Amino acid sequence: MSNILEIENLHFQYGEIVALRGISLNVGEGEVVTLLGGNGAGKTTTLTAISGLINGITQGEIRFMGEKINGKAPHKIAALGIAHSLEGRHIFSQLTVMENLMMGAYLRKGDNAGIAKDLEYVFHLFPRLKEREKQQGGTLSGGEQQMLAVGRALMQAPKLLMLDEPSLGIAPIIVEDIFRALHQINQDGLPLLLVEQNCNVALDIAHRGYVIETGEIILSDTAQALAENELIQKSYMGME
Repeated sequence: MSNILEIENLHFQYGEIVALRGISLNVGEGEVVTLLGGNGAGKTTTLTAISGLINGITQGEIRFMGEKINGKAPHKIAALGIAHSLEGRHIFSQLTVMENLMMGAYLRKGDNAGIAKDLEYVFHLFPRLKEREKQQGGTLSGGEQQMLAVGRALMQAPKLLMLDEPSLGIAPIIVEDIFRALHQINQDGLPLLLVEQNCNVALDIAHRGYVIETGEIILSDTAQALAENELIQKSYMGME
């Protein structure tokens, strides 16, 4: 299996604050890889560094499909095939569900047939969005907004989907629906890089995982091995 994303010895700073201290990780074709860790560990910074949203890389390299991408503008990274669903959803509250979804396809000029096919796929994954396609995004529940954020990212037709805390602030029954959809998305061939504080649901769909503390990767293993690791169980899964 070849790697679609490779990060090597990445250092990142916010001004004088060092957020990442030489992390290295990879995502293979068809994989779900999860980043685990507490608040402020560096998980979100890793995703924003990949997508180029914040300029703070001081050392190291990020390669996507073999091409170095650190230093590229965010829209150019998106055009290469990386979709980033941000923490907090960031939907357009005044736009309808349909308009939000079509915003995800803004780079796909002239691909009307592909856009229509992907829209049908999103509605298949999230039937609630079809039912609410004419509603303003701001009137949706938190869980429905998260579905919309994932759907909008899928409308980019990405080669890698990155998700930051998709379960945050959402009722458990809706979390199950969203992660069932994420599992299906991966089964259909799309690799995922997942930041998630709910270790149980993350490790349930992941193939591998990395644990980050204070900007450093302290552990990496298969999802099953991490789920059975006593340190992970005590620190992140609430088990004694």
